[in-house]
Amino acid sequence: MNRNRLLTWLKPAYRLEDVDIVVSASNISPPYPRIWVGGLSLLLIFGYGLPSERLFTTPADYLPLHTALEFVSMAISAMVFGLAWNLRQQDRNSHSILLGTGFLAVSLIDMAHTLSYAGMPDFVTASGPEKAINFWLAARYTSAFILLAVALSRPRYWSAAASYCALASALALAFGVVWVGLFHGAWLPRTFIPGQGLTPFKIGAEYGVTGMYLGASVLLFLKHRASRGSELEWLAAAAWVQGLAEMFFTLYADVTDVFNLLGHVYKAVAYFMIYRALFVSGVSRPYRQLADERTRLHTLVGTIPDLVWLKDPAGVYLFCNPVFERLFGAREADIVGKTDYDFVDRQLADSFRRHDMAAMRRGKPSQNEEWLTFTADGYRGLFSTIKTPMLTEDGELVGVLGIARDVTQQHEYRKALEDSELRYRRLFESNPAPILIYERGSLNLLAANEAFFRSYGYDRDEFLSMRLPDLYPEDEKRSIAELASHLSGLNYVGEWRHLKKDGTVIPVEARSHDLIFDGRTARIAVVNDITERKQAEAAILRLNAELEQRVEERTASLAALNKELESFTYSVSHDLKAPLRGIDGYSRLLLEDHLDQLDEEGRLFLGYVRRGAAQMSELIDDLLAYSRMERRAMGDAAVDLNRLVGGLLAERQEEIAARGVRMDVDLGELSAHADPDGLAMVLRNLLDNALKFTRDSQSPTVAIRGRIANGKLTLSVQDNGIGFDMQFHDRIFEMFQRLQRAEDYAGTGIGLAIVRKAVQRMGGQVWADSAPGRGAAFFLELPQ
Repeated sequence: MNRNRLLTWLKPAYRLEDVDIVVSASNISPPYPRIWVGGLSLLLIFGYGLPSERLFTTPADYLPLHTALEFVSMAISAMVFGLAWNLRQQDRNSHSILLGTGFLAVSLIDMAHTLSYAGMPDFVTASGPEKAINFWLAARYTSAFILLAVALSRPRYWSAAASYCALASALALAFGVVWVGLFHGAWLPRTFIPGQGLTPFKIGAEYGVTGMYLGASVLLFLKHRASRGSELEWLAAAAWVQGLAEMFFTLYADVTDVFNLLGHVYKAVAYFMIYRALFVSGVSRPYRQLADERTRLHTLVGTIPDLVWLKDPAGVYLFCNPVFERLFGAREADIVGKTDYDFVDRQLADSFRRHDMAAMRRGKPSQNEEWLTFTADGYRGLFSTIKTPMLTEDGELVGVLGIARDVTQQHEYRKALEDSELRYRRLFESNPAPILIYERGSLNLLAANEAFFRSYGYDRDEFLSMRLPDLYPEDEKRSIAELASHLSGLNYVGEWRHLKKDGTVIPVEARSHDLIFDGRTARIAVVNDITERKQAEAAILRLNAELEQRVEERTASLAALNKELESFTYSVSHDLKAPLRGIDGYSRLLLEDHLDQLDEEGRLFLGYVRRGAAQMSELIDDLLAYSRMERRAMGDAAVDLNRLVGGLLAERQEEIAARGVRMDVDLGELSAHADPDGLAMVLRNLLDNALKFTRDSQSPTVAIRGRIANGKLTLSVQDNGIGFDMQFHDRIFEMFQRLQRAEDYAGTGIGLAIVRKAVQRMGGQVWADSAPGRGAAFFLELPQ
């Protein structure tokens, strides 16, 4: 029996005979409730047009059929009570208990109505129409109140005590109604008067209970629409049909006519709908839900990648999933009913059986790892198997459930990890640099390599009893403890002082990062003794200090030389130029006062003297300019190039106009960041050269242009003069270097040297491009 129960639990719903019977039985129920409601409502509407024909000659002839119909209703009411009472252990049972106990009271009151019907033997007191009607109305109002209570309340769980209270209340209500109806009928309003028929109270009562039924029907249908529970729709239909039945009882003129008969039939149909609603919610639906759960469970077990199987205590297979079928190379149908000995060798089967027995003896899951070879495809892997004893609610053993998971890949990963850890441990131990590991938080030292022990002098036991701050001098222990407790991340580099066992303090450089060591959060630090590096750094500092002292001495020496050069320059500008001014002055007086006393040759020689003195004065001025350019502080300001070049051209406007030189200036809105005086000197010299060497050109032209590219300003001064050979390019920027004779083109040979010096002082460069007879272009580039 237990084996069958376990098989039932594991099989899908479509293979459970019991569930099939339940579902089939539920399918035999009346058709969809709305069809019933529609059909019975149409019948009532047509009933208004039917003649009130008597179906039986006398009430006595109708009595057997009436009794049969009432007993059908009472039987269904009793079935409602029996079903509801057996479902009282379910969750949210309040509605089913209300319906069950309420319709138990209705059944008892209907029985009193049946026994009190006209023509029946006396039931304690004389039977008659009014007595039967009183019981009838009491039963109808009781059922209407029950349906309204279900419609207006939310389902909840009622305890056993509450359930028995409801049962007692229902019985008390039924017996109270019977007691009043039997012994105190005079207390009640008249409902029937012989010879006159139904009283207005009776007809009004029928309409009142009809309204209650229809109200309950609407409320129950609205709840059905909100929750989609089919049992609520059946209850709504039952309340509606009850209301239709009461409408028939307002139409009949004689107890034997068709309206009275239809009212009793409608009532029986309504009771059956109530039974159907309870059956759906309490029996059919749970079984269908159970069947769905079983189907889902079977699907889940069939799709998981683990091997799943079930054996009875004797080792006979009861169930297995498709993955397990691969192990034995057989279908489930061929495996069920057999044992391991039918599929594997005895040694392996004995091993399986031992583990089964161990799990059953212990009464709790047993786990082991085993290598398995699949018969279907030859795959061999390591599996972690859990075997769990399956017990009934009473603790009786019904079998062993096995689940095996393929852990071959994890086993390979674990083995690879162990090999990796072994390699890294060897690297750790053989590393020539000292390495230590300490625990974060406590700062306890956990491990170190041999290089550490050799360098620091501690043995392993001493090391393991120490904390990280113990490796630091006393004045650093507190600060390193605070710092180390907050260190985190992958890497940290710092320089510290470490304390060896013999008390020696050494400077070290430590690199550390987090790791997990023996299950504890830790940091590993690689320590390098940087004593030699520190000594080298100290030596470098000493050398730097000596070098700085030498630089200061050299600077002082250069300052003294510059001062001497300034004195020399001053002497040159005064002591040398004073005789030149005398020579120039006296020679000018000779020409002015004694010109007629000199012959042609004397006047020629005197001209040579004056030109030589002028050239010597110009040479001294250029030398002084070059010297000042070497020494002067260079400024850095924004220079408007158009304004600067315009000023230079204005200085030479007379010469430019006299010679007819065409000036082509294209500087746009450019400005330069440079020393204003230095840049003016550069452009003045280049402009003078361009004007000088275009002296013999037929259409002398000088072009000055500028552009900015890549953060640099490039200026060019181009002419169409005599040009020069590019092999002399570097020579023309040197002191006193001339490519033409002084007699042909005046000059000192210092102008371009001043240009180069000035541009270099401003952080730029200067170059030229030329060819003999094709003019020359000079370029200067300045940073911006």
